[in-house]
Amino acid sequence: MTLSGRAEKVVDEALRRRFLARHPESAFYADFPDFAFWRLRVEGAHYIGGFGRIVDFAPVELLVDTKGAGDLLAAEPDIVEHMNQDHADAIRLYATRLAGGTEGVWRMSGIDPEGCDLICERDARRIRFAGSIATPGEARAELVRLVNAAREPD
Repeated sequence: MTLSGRAEKVVDEALRRRFLARHPESAFYADFPDFAFWRLRVEGAHYIGGFGRIVDFAPVELLVDTKGAGDLLAAEPDIVEHMNQDHADAIRLYATRLAGGTEGVWRMSGIDPEGCDLICERDARRIRFAGSIATPGEARAELVRLVNAAREPD
């Protein structure tokens, strides 16, 4: 898939935190003077999946709508920290039972209205929520629903 759009250099602590949660090994060089964070304002995408499988996507088909989810986004660092510190067993179940990941030490790296991102070494998985969420309370309810689903026998 080829993404197209405008790239712009940004100074954004939330973006920095999210990037380092996903790529903790980058903390070593993230403060170097020649390192910067960039945001791509996606204007479209072009996908070639083989003969006869060429699709163009509009931004709305690719991006997570965060309108109305300010409370969730503000609470994201606390939710991620809490899940990683107190619910590592649930995160492992999300990854292995719901997302097909292998056994390992999984951690959550982010949460947004549509789902959460899980990491184990070089493996990354995304858990999509049943519906869009906008608040920490809705996140808690959805994460509980997911762990209950993951605990159900096959």
